Amino acid sequence: AFGGYLVLPQAVDGGGCVELLAAAFGKDKTNSCLRQTDNLALDCEHRFNSMRYISDIFVEKTKGSVVLGTSRQTSNLQSAIPIEVTKFTDSKGDAFTNTKSLPQTSWDEASFTCTNALKRMKYILEYNQTTINSISVEIETADVDIQTSALKQGFEITFVPAKSSDSIERSRAKNNLITRPRSGNPGYIVGRPTLGARKPNANSTVSYVDALKAGFTVMDTGSAGKCDSSSPTGSVVGFATDVYVGCTQSMTRRQLKEFCTSNEHPMLLRRKVGGTENFVYPKWLESGHDFLGIFGNADPLDRRQWVKIESPLDDPGYMVKTRTWVDTEGRCHGMPTRLRYEILWTYVGNVVKPQAKILSARKSYDNGPILRHTLPSLEKQPFAFVTTVSWKFLRPEYGVVKKPPPTLIFSVPHDVFYPFELGKSGAMSSNRRLGIWSGAVFIMSVL
Repeated sequence: AFGGYLVLPQAVDGGGCVELLAAAFGKDKTNSCLRQTDNLALDCEHRFNSMRYISDIFVEKTKGSVVLGTSRQTSNLQSAIPIEVTKFTDSKGDAFTNTKSLPQTSWDEASFTCTNALKRMKYILEYNQTTINSISVEIETADVDIQTSALKQGFEITFVPAKSSDSIERSRAKNNLITRPRSGNPGYIVGRPTLGARKPNANSTVSYVDALKAGFTVMDTGSAGKCDSSSPTGSVVGFATDVYVGCTQSMTRRQLKEFCTSNEHPMLLRRKVGGTENFVYPKWLESGHDFLGIFGNADPLDRRQWVKIESPLDDPGYMVKTRTWVDTEGRCHGMPTRLRYEILWTYVGNVVKPQAKILSARKSYDNGPILRHTLPSLEKQPFAFVTTVSWKFLRPEYGVVKKPPPTLIFSVPHDVFYPFELGKSGAMSSNRRLGIWSGAVFIMSVL
């Protein structure tokens, strides 16, 4: 299979996918490329099928080579392990964990659509010093219509060290639960990924956060800019880099009305606000982040090193806008079409080598692109949904830092010059002044 190697397709000139890059042991890697086709109906169930990378493919534990065959044919290879699907997300967003009933990639002749085409695949390998213990995969799919000539696919491989009784004991007290490389400076580098994290659970009061490996992410444009294939975590936000990204969803007049007024819809998500009202918003505007790292080396085990992303939805008194459909105008009011992030940052530390840090972050949903159907009622019209990230720089107020005066090396009693007295007027004879200084010198020499 693939020359005996576990491959990670990569892009060549033009962005097309080639399957020549073999995964290197112990090295995490992320690639993306365009799966191109001239005949989608013919290529759908083979070139766009995720099973071609995992079905009847086994990896040898000690060698890492890949063999092709059924479990019976490889039973004599005690070191061969199968690739296990741990999560499969179909084109509707439904997640499957039962590997015996996974949706298949197939060509739908009625709608001229390739259903459940591979969109993203992530290998997870658990290993120790000498062998591969297990290999699993997470798969995400999308529907592709016949007008699409290319689908953007993502491939990722990550290596996870196995827990060992011989390894160093890890605990939060020792702050070594996670092995992370550190840079020499804590500040962010402009353009590099911003750190993002989630709460461990909704009602959590723990002192750590769940850091996301990809960092702070927002939606991507999907295949050909269509929301059906858009991922809410497809774009990584670089530090101090403004982002404007969006996709379009085509709907008829009736479909737009259902989208506007429904509480249960495959393209909508809901969350409780104030414990009573439902806030309804498009699933492409989903935000899975609760925190941003204050510095570029923020520790996930220390909640104090992360700034909370504030949101009006967290206010118990927040009033949810009513969604209404104006039939005479073909317009939807009250449905959010934009997710907006606003981040404030600055420099701190030495003026020669300042360190960039995040001061605050805020997110909100608002009415961006208008939802109004202006075409004949049975014609589909594209509607835009966008996410924006705006960075604002706060100029620091520099000041000169003076070192404090040195403290006395020692102290002496208040009557050190006894029995001599100093006059308040400061006037004294030269003989008396000489006697005082002679006594002081004598005392100092004794000390």
